[in-house]
Amino acid sequence: MFFRKKPQPQLKEEKRPESIYSILSGFSMDTAQQLAQYNAENAIKLAPPAPSAQDGVGMDAAPTITPSLYSFEAINPVTFAHFVATGQFIGYPAMAVIAQNWLVRKGCEAKPRDAIRKGWDIGSGGDNLTPEQIKEIKKLDRQFKIKNNVVEACTFNNIFGIRHVLFKHTNPDFDYSKPFNPEEFKSGGYAGIAQIDPNRLTPEFENNDLMDATSINYMEPTWYQINCKKIHRSHFVILRGDYVPDILKPTYRYGGISKTQKVYERVYAAERTANEAPQLVMTKRQTWRKADLDKIAAKPSMFASAMQKLVELRNNFGVQLVGKDEEIGQLDTALSDLQQVIMGQYQLVCAILDVPASKLLGTGHNGFSTGETDSDYYIESLEELQANEMTDIITAHYARLVPSYAEDLGISAETELYPEWRPLKVMSDQEIAAINLQNRQADQIAFASQAIDNYELRERLLNDPYSGFDNLEPVEEDDEDLIENDGDQVDGEAQA
Repeated sequence: MFFRKKPQPQLKEEKRPESIYSILSGFSMDTAQQLAQYNAENAIKLAPPAPSAQDGVGMDAAPTITPSLYSFEAINPVTFAHFVATGQFIGYPAMAVIAQNWLVRKGCEAKPRDAIRKGWDIGSGGDNLTPEQIKEIKKLDRQFKIKNNVVEACTFNNIFGIRHVLFKHTNPDFDYSKPFNPEEFKSGGYAGIAQIDPNRLTPEFENNDLMDATSINYMEPTWYQINCKKIHRSHFVILRGDYVPDILKPTYRYGGISKTQKVYERVYAAERTANEAPQLVMTKRQTWRKADLDKIAAKPSMFASAMQKLVELRNNFGVQLVGKDEEIGQLDTALSDLQQVIMGQYQLVCAILDVPASKLLGTGHNGFSTGETDSDYYIESLEELQANEMTDIITAHYARLVPSYAEDLGISAETELYPEWRPLKVMSDQEIAAINLQNRQADQIAFASQAIDNYELRERLLNDPYSGFDNLEPVEEDDEDLIENDGDQVDGEAQA
């Protein structure tokens, strides 16, 4: 009888799953191989969203970059591999996940909350507003939750590197594809503020902004597609992180570099270092004893069993069994510098987030940037945030609020409102007293040299809110003439 040989099943080659690092960054762990491929292709393979052009223009007509401009053969490959692996766009889903970490989240929202805490006064240029009108405007600000929207926009700008703040119209069929026109928001046309994550928008360009490198808005999307709705950029206030060159704008979806991307690797190192602390504390004491290494090598299983029994008998209260002729010692790991090592890693995180460690971590001044300069530097950073991103949002809010509620407020629809930020640093009584003393000494010198007269000095005191004399009644011009005439009359009578 003949038997047919049973075919052997072919073993399928297991497909090695990609690591999370590879999925998020676009590069595998074998950086040398990836770097060789990177140099060979002369381009970054991060598949940015393809921008659409106006009707009648093919996307194949978009400008191309000469491959020779992207050659990296002249750079140190080992050094460059670090920047390729850690310094590239990591994707918005990865940023959203990383931002759940307590330190990343706190660092992204600390500055917006501190910058808006003192609030602002409403400025109107040449138009004088009554206290009742200002009160109604502030009431509308609370109704539209302008403070919460400003904090949210700046926070997510730090997380994603870009944030789109959309000012909506009450008409659901409003045509957002046309540029912003204040006239269209009259008579209650302003509905409020909506904020959109960057992965929900598709950029669309006008021809010149995509093709002409000399265009003012070159590589800046003209419209954004959201749920098949075309919205012109003037209806947004678009916040961006650190600027990127035009060559990388498509990779970053025409946004900026986020704080999440810059800090995630350093936060991981700091958290790993902090997690080592309890393990070091529990394993800081190690005992040693002399042994015959040749016997251990001859009977390794017996040695392992003996070591296991030794560990079971040992405890942390100073009890341990040893032989009569054995020598035993102890090695202690010094933990005196452990706190400095941990704090050093966290302070690097604070430096990247641009927040002093004393503020972000709630600790005293230690290490980098010690002393009073921490507070001064932080205030300068907050004032920069107020003057740029926050002022842009609030000014755009008022540009729609005024024409929408002009009749109810009793003001002109053309009135321009803007925020006048209140001081972030409140001086103590001792500091105010020292400044007043210096100012009064300067006034005395100026008055003695006849640089100013007593009326100018009085006006200076009235205009200084910290002088203590700002509640006095100002001297009118008629009163000044009367005083001068009375003085002349008295002098004349005396001479007579």
